[in-house]
Amino acid sequence: MSKQNLNYYDDKKEKPPLKKIKESKTLGIDLGVRTLATFSDGTKIENPRHFKKYEDKLAIEQQKLSKITNKEFRSYQKQKEKVQKVHKKIRNTRKDFLHKLTTSLVKNQDYTSYAMEDLAVKQMGQDNSTPMSKAIGDAGWRMLRTMMEYKCKDRGKNFLTIGRFEPSSKTCSVCGYIYQELRRDDKEWNCQSCNAHHDRDENAAKNIKNFALISLGKDFGERKRA
Repeated sequence: MSKQNLNYYDDKKEKPPLKKIKESKTLGIDLGVRTLATFSDGTKIENPRHFKKYEDKLAIEQQKLSKITNKEFRSYQKQKEKVQKVHKKIRNTRKDFLHKLTTSLVKNQDYTSYAMEDLAVKQMGQDNSTPMSKAIGDAGWRMLRTMMEYKCKDRGKNFLTIGRFEPSSKTCSVCGYIYQELRRDDKEWNCQSCNAHHDRDENAAKNIKNFALISLGKDFGERKRA
């Protein structure tokens, strides 16, 4: 095989060929705050809330820093390093957890394709003014998505996305009926068309998978949306 026909990564390693996309080998992933991730197979990964674990310690160190005057330069720098050390601990703990989770998903599972919502998490992460944006940042949505994408690429697996405005939570994954009255705090709901009972997050994960496969324009059991 000639070199020009090979597809390379930035590190010059040969890119493995993508595995065939199959409905039975595709996993939908719905991200959340209370539950970090819910999968289309029903598995739930609880949110470790890394910042919450170190919140009290960080507050104490920050309070000490605020009481030091600028004239006490050495003391100020020493205390500032302690604050930075706590922040670093939070980042490293979060990163380690997400690395282990994504490696387990991509390397140790039999799935060949993974589907997620394009949630514009970059913009969300830049806005730390609301409790929701802070919670999203602590959960590490952006980091999780990035890790999933490049790890799928490394192993020749497919990383699929759907638009962030798709009604994944409101759509019945059984019949396609869209429940417009679904509220943000509704964790479960019954389809008014087929009477199927849904766990909100699991239903969303199933729809993320379904919408991603349908968008490929292939025969993956496409159903009409009500």
